[in-house]
Amino acid sequence: MTAGYEVYLGANPDILTPAIKARNWFISSYPLMGAMAADFRIIEDPVLCNRLSISVAAVDAEAKEIFMDPAAGLDEQECRFVLAHEFLHVGLRHHACAEGRDPYLWNVACDYVINQWLIEMGLFRGSEDFMIRR
Repeated sequence: MTAGYEVYLGANPDILTPAIKARNWFISSYPLMGAMAADFRIIEDPVLCNRLSISVAAVDAEAKEIFMDPAAGLDEQECRFVLAHEFLHVGLRHHACAEGRDPYLWNVACDYVINQWLIEMGLFRGSEDFMIRR
């Protein structure tokens, strides 16, 4: 399945969440990231995220899935930043370039590069607190 949205048990499928609004914004506003956004399924299931220890978001590049924890309480602007962050991890093939590096340290190093790019692109309009808690 491509370009999907998985509704967790008890959620209203007719309500567009901030994550889905952010995804749709990429599709209509950023051609490169929009192409990626259209190809990824967003899964917003707080129970699954809790079980997988995902506090904000995580991406599975092979399955083309982005897990976003609704319990993180992100607004649409924050979701844009988080989705762009995950798209860039995949687009830059960070998962394939680790080459035996410590996975945690590799991810942190990649996060710093990605976050700086997003700030320079103007996709980050929040406080430093947002960056630190993520």
